[in-house]
Amino acid sequence: MAESLGLDIAKNFVQKGSIAVDVGAGIYSGGADYVKALLNSVGEEGKVYAFDSFSIDTIPNAPNLIKVDKPVWSSSGKFKSEILFPWGIPVAMSTGKAPPQKDEYEAISLDDYFPTEKIDFIKMDIEGAESQALLGMKNLIDRSPNFRMILECHWSYFNMFNKTNEDIWNFLQERPELHICSLSVSQPFKLITKEEYFNINLGSHILLTKDIIEPVIHGTTQ
Repeated sequence: MAESLGLDIAKNFVQKGSIAVDVGAGIYSGGADYVKALLNSVGEEGKVYAFDSFSIDTIPNAPNLIKVDKPVWSSSGKFKSEILFPWGIPVAMSTGKAPPQKDEYEAISLDDYFPTEKIDFIKMDIEGAESQALLGMKNLIDRSPNFRMILECHWSYFNMFNKTNEDIWNFLQERPELHICSLSVSQPFKLITKEEYFNINLGSHILLTKDIIEPVIHGTTQ
């Protein structure tokens, strides 16, 4: 249900003319088509950037869609495949196969890709590499006043990237303007405590936002 709530945000709370980013934009097992939802939300006046290392070509083109076939990381440069993808290469739903694996990949940090832009919305689902990618977007977060982000919580994968959920908690605490909210059907967008954060289940999602959302979601006003 977290995917459904996330899509509700993409559809209903991303405004016309916004700049939105989907990190992990390919459709894999259990994933959702955020790119289509975001394109509908930002309209012709906005832009959507889709980052994916393996199935970017399966995403239909659009005039205001910029597709980037690079992994997102804490810094830019060339990295060995086993560093970026220690869990292996994912199987895309569109083909049912994993693409050939290269020895190394050219990765990009979001701070380097967006040196001056203000980003309104980011969805990030990259199988544990979220712990590294966040470290490469410090400036982007700080300069974006309307920033909102859906982050999938792959806590148990973080150790493969030499990070822990505590590293992410400390990163977020350095940015007190960011509110950490749940994405649950029973309490959508509830501010979560430190204890609740560390008890989040694998595969759950959280919302990071610089404002408080009081939406109508699934027919209930919060």
